[in-house]
Amino acid sequence: MNKLAQIPLEEMPEGLITPHLDAFQRRMARLLNIIRNWETNSMWYSVSEGPTKYLSKDGILYADELAWLYNEYGLSAYCQGALHDAYARFRVAQDINGVAERGTCGPRWIQSEMNLGLVELERGHLSRAGYHFKDAVCIASGVKDPEVAARARGYLGLVQHLSGDYSNAERLYTESIGNLTKVGNFRGLSIFTRHRSNLFRLRSKYPEARRDIDESISAAETGRHTDLLHYSRVAAANLYRATAEPPMSKHTSETVMESALYFARTVGLPKLEADIASVRGMIALDQGDTQFAAQLAIKSLGIASLFGMRLRLTGSLVFLGRVTRMRGELQTAVNILRSAIELAKQQSYVLQLEKAERELTMIPNVV
Repeated sequence: MNKLAQIPLEEMPEGLITPHLDAFQRRMARLLNIIRNWETNSMWYSVSEGPTKYLSKDGILYADELAWLYNEYGLSAYCQGALHDAYARFRVAQDINGVAERGTCGPRWIQSEMNLGLVELERGHLSRAGYHFKDAVCIASGVKDPEVAARARGYLGLVQHLSGDYSNAERLYTESIGNLTKVGNFRGLSIFTRHRSNLFRLRSKYPEARRDIDESISAAETGRHTDLLHYSRVAAANLYRATAEPPMSKHTSETVMESALYFARTVGLPKLEADIASVRGMIALDQGDTQFAAQLAIKSLGIASLFGMRLRLTGSLVFLGRVTRMRGELQTAVNILRSAIELAKQQSYVLQLEKAERELTMIPNVV
């Protein structure tokens, strides 16, 4: 059982019990181990130029089937925050896709390139992530695959967003959303309207941010993407927190977060749980409860550190520095914020770098 899943299943509200990713991981590992240990010269059938002429007939699976297995194995690891495992599995899947599609221009190879970019993004390697997404955009555009190109362009927009190039990020998000709308890709729509809403919130464009987060929730509901629905609801709570007068009450915030937290713990999504802890902490800080806010900041920091999610680690450090400053522990706040600044510079994470530097300017006599 995932180390974050602490609530017994029998206590979960009806409708929230969903298959746990750990069980899926175990079955995938078992299947791949069987394939690896099979007495054969090859793990997959190797096809030469003709559709029916085989170089080897003693493989277990076709190359595209094996690539699919590794890709799904990688996706489950990625969702659970096991980023090093996810990267290794996505890399194997990409290599096998190169065999199955006879080169690096097939749709599955491009998807593997985007998956690698997502892992690098979570690990805080923004420049490497940008390389993968630019490569995916270039190849997908060259082979006339507008849907894949639109998704890659949206993720490239996210890199620009986090790197501080907000105008370029908005342009890329808008292009991506427009193309995904044409093909009815509700998952992509939910993801990129949520990210664009966060960008609008950052730039104090609150009507546009509300419109986008409503569209993100609607797309997740239409496509039945339960994970994205909870991510969008958490983002909506953060937006409401930033605009509500008076500040959101503790009861309201707990009600909004409850189902998302149950879902995160049941399925095993530490990224979602870290996001929930951060937003709940911000709401607590708005209410003046600095002790509870500090507890939640430390919880988010602990989850990010445990799973190697360095982007969230940087954001959690900045928030903890802010909470510590508001508690009057100024020297401790300075130390935390300087650590966050150093980490953000290493990552080229301009969004959090700007926040940390603003917090430092609010502390008098910083040496």
